[in-house]
Amino acid sequence: MLAFPIHILELRVKIFALFFILLAPLALGQESYDTLLHHWSYDQGAPLNVTQAGVQKREGVSIYDISFASPVDNRSTFVGPNGGVVTAYLVVPPGSGPFPAVIYGHWCMPGSEKKNRTEFLDEAIVLAHSGVISLLPDHVIIHPGFVQDNTPLNDQQIAVEVQQNVNLRRGADLLLARSDVDRERLAYVGHSCDASAGGFLSGIDKRFKAIVIMAGDLSFEIDKKTKSLQEYRQKVGPEKFDAFAAKYSWMDGGKLRLSRSTCSHVFAIRK
Repeated sequence: MLAFPIHILELRVKIFALFFILLAPLALGQESYDTLLHHWSYDQGAPLNVTQAGVQKREGVSIYDISFASPVDNRSTFVGPNGGVVTAYLVVPPGSGPFPAVIYGHWCMPGSEKKNRTEFLDEAIVLAHSGVISLLPDHVIIHPGFVQDNTPLNDQQIAVEVQQNVNLRRGADLLLARSDVDRERLAYVGHSCDASAGGFLSGIDKRFKAIVIMAGDLSFEIDKKTKSLQEYRQKVGPEKFDAFAAKYSWMDGGKLRLSRSTCSHVFAIRK
């Protein structure tokens, strides 16, 4: 998988083959698969440093305004000063649980008022009345201090995708550390840019038992045949394009084939 300018195809061409283990024809050995996973690794033992900025009640449902820490490693230059400080809503139903849990990832449409953790807040509140706890984190690109690089084929886009996946997995760390969460019932719902993140999660994190992917890319094998991507390749230069593809070939979701999928159920919703 690869990355392209965010203004191309509503962020969806920015990374090739963001997922789909479901479509991959490649049969990799265990060593190759482990090498791929290394690019997505992080320190699960790092402190979460959860802080609470406020709380509000809606018909018995508690909505906590929180933040938590996520390892940045060597990505700090690309993700900004707060790339590893994740702001989120934690929506908790009444009762003691244990509750099933959902992490929601919002879309990244420029100019949208829902380009943040509020996109699925109403859905989370509705589910809370049925006994579901939800975490709604903000995406890396809207954290304070983030400065986007809009030049073609830049390394920031790769770093942001990796960091977002780490941030979402830290959200799983947070939820599964709670006594009111059922560890065997963790799901993820992602839209657009965060649908792409969900595709990767389905192949690298076995803690998610179900994943819903809304309007995300399918695979580089599909995307590269589209007229828009072919035209973009010519625009930036085939040699530059192909070199970038080779450099970040480990981000080709096709290399996380179906037999490597760690998720029991993956649902894809296309426009």
